[in-house]
Amino acid sequence: MKRLLFCTLTVVLMLFVLASCFGTESHKYKSDCATVCTDCGIEMREPLAEHTYDSCSDVECNACGEIRKATEHEYAGACAEACSLCGEKRETADAPHVFDSPCDSECNVCKATRAASEHVYQTDCDTDCEFCGALRITEHKYTNDCDKDCNVCSALRIPKAHVFTYPCSLTCNVCGAENPAPAACQYSYACDDDCNLCGTLRNADAHVYDHACDADCNVCGEVRAVNDHTYDDSCDADCNACGTLREGVHAFGAWRTKTPASCTSAEILARYCADCGAEETKEGASTLDHIYTNDCDVQCDRCGAKREITHTYDADFKVYVPVSCTTAEILERFCSVCGARETKIGQAALGHTYTNTCDTTCDREGCDYVRVITHTFGEWETKSVENCVDDEIEHRICSVCGAEETRVGTAALGHTPLETDCEICSVCGEASGFEHSFGAWETKTPEDCYNDEIENRICSACGVEETRTGTAAHGHAYVDDCDAICENGCGFERIPPHVYDGVEDLVCNECGHNRECTGHLPYVNDCTICRICGEASGIEHAFGEWVTKTAENCTDAEIEHRVCDECGTEETRTGTAALGHTPLETDCEICSVCGQASGFEHSFGAWETKTPASCTEDEIERQICSICHKEATRIGDEKAFNHSYDNNCDTTCNTCGAARPVEHDFEGVEWTEKTPADCNNAQILARKCLECGAEETKEGIGALGHTPHADNCTVCARCGQPSEIDHEFGDWVTKSEADCYNAEILHKVCGKCGIASTETQEGKPALKHTYTDACDAICDLCNTFERIPPHEYADEHDVSCELCGDVRACTGHKHLANNCLVCEYCGQAIPGAEHTYSFICDTDCDVCGTTREASHAPSAEDCTVCQYCGETIPGAAHVALDTDCTVCANCNAGTGKAHEADPTNCVVCKHCGKASGKTHTPDTAVNCTQCETCGKNLGTSHTDANADGYCD
Repeated sequence: MKRLLFCTLTVVLMLFVLASCFGTESHKYKSDCATVCTDCGIEMREPLAEHTYDSCSDVECNACGEIRKATEHEYAGACAEACSLCGEKRETADAPHVFDSPCDSECNVCKATRAASEHVYQTDCDTDCEFCGALRITEHKYTNDCDKDCNVCSALRIPKAHVFTYPCSLTCNVCGAENPAPAACQYSYACDDDCNLCGTLRNADAHVYDHACDADCNVCGEVRAVNDHTYDDSCDADCNACGTLREGVHAFGAWRTKTPASCTSAEILARYCADCGAEETKEGASTLDHIYTNDCDVQCDRCGAKREITHTYDADFKVYVPVSCTTAEILERFCSVCGARETKIGQAALGHTYTNTCDTTCDREGCDYVRVITHTFGEWETKSVENCVDDEIEHRICSVCGAEETRVGTAALGHTPLETDCEICSVCGEASGFEHSFGAWETKTPEDCYNDEIENRICSACGVEETRTGTAAHGHAYVDDCDAICENGCGFERIPPHVYDGVEDLVCNECGHNRECTGHLPYVNDCTICRICGEASGIEHAFGEWVTKTAENCTDAEIEHRVCDECGTEETRTGTAALGHTPLETDCEICSVCGQASGFEHSFGAWETKTPASCTEDEIERQICSICHKEATRIGDEKAFNHSYDNNCDTTCNTCGAARPVEHDFEGVEWTEKTPADCNNAQILARKCLECGAEETKEGIGALGHTPHADNCTVCARCGQPSEIDHEFGDWVTKSEADCYNAEILHKVCGKCGIASTETQEGKPALKHTYTDACDAICDLCNTFERIPPHEYADEHDVSCELCGDVRACTGHKHLANNCLVCEYCGQAIPGAEHTYSFICDTDCDVCGTTREASHAPSAEDCTVCQYCGETIPGAAHVALDTDCTVCANCNAGTGKAHEADPTNCVVCKHCGKASGKTHTPDTAVNCTQCETCGKNLGTSHTDANADGYCD
């Protein structure tokens, strides 16, 4: 009966519930993803939204609570650290990440990112990263324009030619290098002791004079002090001793250049007496101006004099290195004349910027800086409940950025093993804790370039498979150092690590690969052309305004031009048209503007005599232009007539002054010496005509010929001129020994006078640099050349050279399995490395297991209890407030203490001054106005009700 009543009530209740939903279309659902009505529990519908779960292992929908079977995690690769579907991290990856190089930040298999190491370059001039081939722009450093070896990496270049002030200069003005083939110094005469070009002194020959009275050297004209001449009488112009004419009777010739004008001195002119050779000098053309290639040239092209200059830089600096979070902007500009470069610091570094206080990565584009932050977490709440294998997971959320932190709550319940699977729990389907009975390990998938070999074994009881990593991945292989495609057939293509001499070198030294220009740089003389590759630079000319280059004239139109401010390139065009000729008033046929033919003709009158006939010339007639008075001439009818002379020896016509040849009377006159013989010239004899005194000369003794000098057989010992005798050079002998840089230089020496020939040739080749050992950097022979030591290492991580034991910096640290702070390769501490702990109180590193002291943080509710792990902090105690010793100064908890009465005032606490909870007790036995405990005056008065004179 009771059962029937219960069933009846149940049916009535269900009908009532159904009646509340049916027919009203007012079913209620817990969420958009719920499919069953919460009121009737019967009505089903298609869900309006997808169920939402925190992870693949989450079995309860966050919105409606519907239970599902956990899904399998999916990973991008064997090395992926987190599930591709839910992002949940797994404990360990099956294989290590695969990166192309230590500089690569993204795994080739799973695309996981890491903080890659900095690029590594061999030297400051190296343009390709040693690991990944990344390019950068660098500049070699040279001591001067003549230096051919880079001071940093010893890269060779074609240096500028040495600069020698004169062809005979011995050292370069720029670097001091010896002139390998200096020209012979130039001397005006054999007795000239200083070179006309460089001023080098020499032991010159003695001056040559005609005789004892001769004051002027026959070779160079230098004047010396001599004795007075001796004459027969006051009219004798010839010295009896030497025959030199006395002062005032010299017959000087035309002025000729003795010393040409230079940039520092004026021209010196000289003239010489035709009879005695006396010299007279004066200043000629003024000092010349210095000549420079352009306004920025500091050295005169004529004399080599140096000057101070100021470059004509571009008006504005342009960005060379852009500003970043940590690096200031670098600006540059170039001289528009010579291309000289000037740099300066521009905008200061910007500093990092973040979205909020929890943002760890700088928001600026191109900046990958990561900082350490502290989140503002809320209270701990359950995220996932405990089950057979998993502990309860509690989490808390940062109120600023939503970051999540988790911890373990209630422990896992434990498994109940399934009979049909050794390691599967019958309750949850997870591992039961029992072990399989596995067979031998076998290869499942062989190793390749990216992945290690995978081995497996099968449980004989239930057929479950277990895998492990076998032989390590063999990595990529290449035909040569510059090969780009892996030879193992995996298809991987790397950036070929080509080797170039510098940023402007486009051809790889190893394989000849011709790369594209690494960055166009404008050519100094044409900014539209790249000075590296010769292609278009992408820069347009910055032309100024059109200005007149050449003004218009009678025949030519005006020429206008404009010049590029960057490179000086010029463009021209035609301006104002030609003006046309204007006849000159004084010459009809000449233009008054330009002086050229005007195109007009003269209007001449009648012919008239201009110059009458003379002894030698016919009459000259002329006619005059009536417009411009221009004169035209012609020969007239009156012809020339004969000369008139005083005597037979008279050579000058009395009428016209013309000279004629005559036969003088020398009968009986003896020949006397006028000029003695020398090396080149015969003796000169003279005699005078009896009728007119005219002089006649002839050669006497022949030229004496040259006498070779003992110190130089090609020079005459008497006159200093070439002796016409050639040197007798012997075999090649050493001039300079071979060294590490230069070959041996050979030359020949004259067997007569010992002078070396200017001709040289190379003998033994330059010596090779010699080193103490395989990795020695400084050459033992020259002690100057320094090479990059060719250390050899077992692999990219080996830090000790196998040849010399030299220890280098670790190329990419990897922590030890049992210590995150120490490198497996070099054994040194890894800079910036830290242990990883799950939470602040965690004592064991999640990566290597290293143990540390727990670092508890007191909670706000109770400072003796850790806010993270809930455990009592060892040694922690409440600190009483100065104003209330029962209350903790650091948390909301009480100190556990009670107020203690102050001996001097028992109603006040002796620790904090608050009320102690006690009251004063009058001391009735001694003095009722004072407290019997502390002696404090109570503020009351004695009472004497019976007026006996004593307190009641």
